[in-house]
Amino acid sequence: MVTIRKLEKTEHLLTKQLYEAAFPEDKGAFSDYYYEFKAVNNTIYAALETGKNDGSGNMAVRSMLHLNPVNMRIFSERRNIPYIVAVATDENYRRRGLMRKLMEKSLNDLNAEKVPFTFLMPADEEIYKPFGFRSAWPWVWENDVCDDRSGGIDRQIWLCDDAIVEVLCRNVNRRLAQLYDAFTYRTVKYYRTLDYEQKASGGEVRIIFDDKEQPISGECTFREDFPPMMRRITNFSAYIALVHAQSPDEFLWKIVDPLIQENNGLYKVTLGRSESRAVKLEEDKIRSGEEESIQQINIADVPQYLGQEDPLHRCCVSEVV
Repeated sequence: MVTIRKLEKTEHLLTKQLYEAAFPEDKGAFSDYYYEFKAVNNTIYAALETGKNDGSGNMAVRSMLHLNPVNMRIFSERRNIPYIVAVATDENYRRRGLMRKLMEKSLNDLNAEKVPFTFLMPADEEIYKPFGFRSAWPWVWENDVCDDRSGGIDRQIWLCDDAIVEVLCRNVNRRLAQLYDAFTYRTVKYYRTLDYEQKASGGEVRIIFDDKEQPISGECTFREDFPPMMRRITNFSAYIALVHAQSPDEFLWKIVDPLIQENNGLYKVTLGRSESRAVKLEEDKIRSGEEESIQQINIADVPQYLGQEDPLHRCCVSEVV
């Protein structure tokens, strides 16, 4: 029997066998890094088959989906946003709807937790569009936007003490805040972990200094070309609350969400400079004449309707895992 559930932290290592089978290029150093630094504290949803014995006791992982928390700054607010990674199904259990069940379970749980959105880096965008994901922002390497040195030097980050890395964090966070409304917030732990990740891929993080010997960016020496991220709104009201509108406005929107029933309904959406909100209304209490102003919007199209007021319109979150 196959059951869908969130794993306990003590069960996370059960997924490593499927991870290495689904992503053979990661087997070895990168897989070891991932399970030591990322999977130990993330959230994993899995399709578990009991009564089978294939190296993991009497319970085998047939499909999985990982949620890795990313420490983001969105305008002035700091919060952890789940990044969907390691989406995989045992090749002998595909086309049974297991991934859809995992996606529905995880997305609805995020809605209940009032998490505004989640995101992923797709191997193929067409796989995720039916689940309400849409292309959102491009992959950007940090030093491509923060390295404006003129005649500076660079140094391996592992040779630098935490005091230098803390200055790097302040400078990079300040620069990213000038360019973006939403970005991955840099901490010493962030850079130390990134260096382990780079080493697992054959690279390293080097700190770039300007001509005044100030650390201004972290450069990853192992680089790949990655596709744009895809974003999915998980709690409509929580997402609207992130908006800091340049032009205050008000709408009546009827939201349609095929996967998260709690998002469905009619809302009065108020966009403000310091506060925005979406209040669910009872349709039978709409005043006469208001029906004509109601717009029906699929949850996947909300960012398009928000346009430049979308809180992720200027976003820089580029993480491998």
